Amino acid sequence: MKTYIEILKVTKDKKKFIVLTNNGEYKFDEETIIKHLILKGKTFSDDEFEEILKTEEISKLFNKALNYISYQMRSENEIIEYLKEKEASFNQIEIILEKIKDFGYINDLELANNLFESMIRNKKGPKVLEIKLKEKRIDEKIINEILLKYTHDIEKDVIDELLNNLIDKKTDKPIKKQRQHIY
Repeated sequence: MKTYIEILKVTKDKKKFIVLTNNGEYKFDEETIIKHLILKGKTFSDDEFEEILKTEEISKLFNKALNYISYQMRSENEIIEYLKEKEASFNQIEIILEKIKDFGYINDLELANNLFESMIRNKKGPKVLEIKLKEKRIDEKIINEILLKYTHDIEKDVIDELLNNLIDKKTDKPIKKQRQHIY
């Protein structure tokens, strides 16, 4: 025997819609309400309502992923690991990643380029850059491409700037002490 779930009442609190059914109370995002046209008096089969619940679960995970991304740029692998921690299924992770990519919120090449610029600004060498990129589990091809941008001339400029800063800080010390500190 097929059972149906009837929507008895739909109200909105601060962030969610509260949906009262003959089967209990549920909280849904606006996206889920609109996508499935959840209105008072409408009925859904068990299978249809199960699909609604799946949509809502993906919506919750997507919002958590967006919040995670909002603090700093993340690599695709970092997001996958985060979603695994939130107990997302493989299928859910694929759907969420596709959505995030469509919005342009993740781009490993752009992240790697930003790290490259940051390392130069902060006077860090190519080895530190490589370690950071590997920590973020960026694809090896992208890592190699970015490391090629870190030319000998750029590295020399970074070292020169770093040495000049060290020399400027120690001008009040004798030359011998300055050299020891720089070494």
